[in-house]
Amino acid sequence: MRKLERRGVIRGYGAIIDQHKVAPGVSLLVLAALSNQSGRAAQKAFEATLHNCPEVHECQLISGHFDYSLRLHCRDMEHYRLLSERWMNDDTLHIDKLVAHPVLAEVKTMAR
Repeated sequence: MRKLERRGVIRGYGAIIDQHKVAPGVSLLVLAALSNQSGRAAQKAFEATLHNCPEVHECQLISGHFDYSLRLHCRDMEHYRLLSERWMNDDTLHIDKLVAHPVLAEVKTMAR
């Protein structure tokens, strides 16, 4: 283990928390598309917003029709609606589209 840590293969350790026991609510997978004309400055603004948003648990820059894949945890769908409206109304983020998919069940995670 120490050898793997020194080589940077193991980057850290952490607890796996059952989010629904800590904060009941709804988990969502959200795909976000930024406008085609937005450029890297808009990506940086979007990423900074996500870093400062406690509802965002994961974010990946992806290829295809969307630019980002997000995993969010919100109190309820109204909470998500307000959050997504705030993002969509923020012109500095250049969001073209958000598509949300509520998580019905965790079938497989890294911990299982």
